[in-house]
Amino acid sequence: EAQAPRIVLSIRPQDPLPEWITHIVRLGPELRVALQGSRHQVLQGSGSSPAAGKVVEAGDHDASSSPSVSREGLSFCDGDSKVEGEPIVEMHDICVKYGDKVVLGNWQEFIKGEKRQGFNWTVRRGQRWVICGSGKTTVLSLICSDHPQSYSLPIRLFSFPRLPQPGTPGISIFDLQSCIGHSSPETHNFFPKHLSLRRCIESAWSDTFLSSPSLTYERDALVDIYLKWFEPELNLAHATASLSKSKSIKHAGNLLYLDSTVPTNWADNIRFGDLPFSAQRITLFLRALIKRPDLVVLDEAFSGMDASLRNKCLLFLTWGTTKIYSTAGQKGPSQPMRVVDTPKSMLDVEGMRVGGLSDEQALIVVSHVKEEVPGLVRDWVYLPEAGTGEKARFGHFGGPLEGVKGGWERIWGMPE
Repeated sequence: EAQAPRIVLSIRPQDPLPEWITHIVRLGPELRVALQGSRHQVLQGSGSSPAAGKVVEAGDHDASSSPSVSREGLSFCDGDSKVEGEPIVEMHDICVKYGDKVVLGNWQEFIKGEKRQGFNWTVRRGQRWVICGSGKTTVLSLICSDHPQSYSLPIRLFSFPRLPQPGTPGISIFDLQSCIGHSSPETHNFFPKHLSLRRCIESAWSDTFLSSPSLTYERDALVDIYLKWFEPELNLAHATASLSKSKSIKHAGNLLYLDSTVPTNWADNIRFGDLPFSAQRITLFLRALIKRPDLVVLDEAFSGMDASLRNKCLLFLTWGTTKIYSTAGQKGPSQPMRVVDTPKSMLDVEGMRVGGLSDEQALIVVSHVKEEVPGLVRDWVYLPEAGTGEKARFGHFGGPLEGVKGGWERIWGMPE
């Protein structure tokens, strides 16, 4: 016994499975056991079992069963119909170094026939980007002005430099923060744990985490909508009661959705630090979106969530409250749910209609996992390891990454 300890490891479906794992239990909706057995049985099973080498969780997309749309209901071949707007992030010849050590931009390249030194990147309204490689945190800190060199480098944010220049005013840190919605592990680490759940989301309209938010009747109503839509994930009362027995949940055929007439005073009595890790991530995700900023930055915003929570957030990012998942026609727990229109009767109550990301907004995503890249993303940039001399690589997809064969491997420069 002493030489053979029992080890229980909790991982996500997309995480690598250690060779020393002998048995697997897969949890489905409401923490029910969907599949269990020896490693070989689970990975090589039939019926509702997943394909070998990956444990597919309820809510994960199965390309073989739905080959034409993503998990958000986006066509895999949507073309390039969107018109890109004005630049909101402009980086020209960016080279970040500490002393003699260069951490970003130590390469040369030709752009439109002109030899350039360093990292060059422009983000426009309506664009959706994913950043991969080495130096992602540095780039985001330059955009959010968390990096001291953001004041001295040739960077323009929302058409303004960070510091005033002859004939051009600079942009203050408070004006900049009001234009950016940001969720990241760093934000999570430093976010005050004693704030109420409602106060956490309202802080999107604050200059700092703890300063008083600038609220209006419309903003209060919007906070209520967000809380109602994600109550099953955020209200701790749901952790000890079945969703089917909750007073705030209604059934409409095969649809499961919230009763928008139920008050949200429960959010005043839950502290951020008392929420489960995944619920804290959802809260910060909602905080980044709620003020509908010009630029949304999601830095590993979905890490720590299971597939069903992650997909609900991705659906909300894409469609807001106008689309919902339906279990109609679902043959098993590993089959994807369909994306359908939210019942009109629900949206008409208390103005529950909220849209997803608009064409006036830009999106920047950082993720180490393919499944956490939103289906909205069309453009990508890969940053090389510092010191290699390789230049940054850029690319574009004509549809969701989920439907691009070998697309993730292409971004990382791996064999497809």
